[in-house]
Amino acid sequence: MTFAVSVACCGIEIRRFLRRQLAACKSNKCHEEALRELKWSSPPEAIERFKSQEIWFPPPQFYEFCRLCNFSSLEELQQFSSARALEGCERWMPVMLSAADGSIQLLPGDELYPEDPDYTGEKKIIMSTDKKVEDLMKEGGVFHRIVMKDINNLAVYVNIQAKYKHINPLMIKCDNSDYNSRL
Repeated sequence: MTFAVSVACCGIEIRRFLRRQLAACKSNKCHEEALRELKWSSPPEAIERFKSQEIWFPPPQFYEFCRLCNFSSLEELQQFSSARALEGCERWMPVMLSAADGSIQLLPGDELYPEDPDYTGEKKIIMSTDKKVEDLMKEGGVFHRIVMKDINNLAVYVNIQAKYKHINPLMIKCDNSDYNSRL
C-alpha cells in the first residue's frame, strides 16, 4: 500500500514530508516501506486510488482532496486561492464521535460539534454513543462531518455554508451508503 501526501498549501507539506523521508534514507534510517513511489495524481484520481485501496491517506487529507475536486486545473485553484486569501480562516479541531459501527469526525458547524472543543487534548473528552452511524445520520440535519466505517471507508457530508469564502468539499463516499435523503 502506498501512502498519499496532502497537496494542500502549494506543495509545502509534500516537500516537508519528502525532505524528512530523504534525510532518513541518507542516514540509513530509511524503512523499506517509507517511500516506495511518488506519483502525481489529480484529486479525483487520488480518491479513486484510495477507494480501490491502492493508496491510503488520513481523513483530513480525504476531506481536502474532496475540496480540491471542485477545481478543474491548478490555475483555477490558484485564482480561487488568491481571491479569498485575505478573507481569513478558522481554526479547526475535528472531534471524534465513536458510534456502534464506526465513527464520525465532527467539524465546526455540525450540529453535534461541541461549543468548546478540546484544542489541546488536555480535557481528554471522549464522545461516544451506542447508536449506529446510519441512525445518527437519519436523526441529524446540519452536517459537517467525515463518516468512517473503517480506515478505507470514508464519506464526507456537508450541508452548511463554508466560512470566509471557502469552498465546501464535494460529498464523496467510498461505499454505497445513502444518507443524502436528509441533505
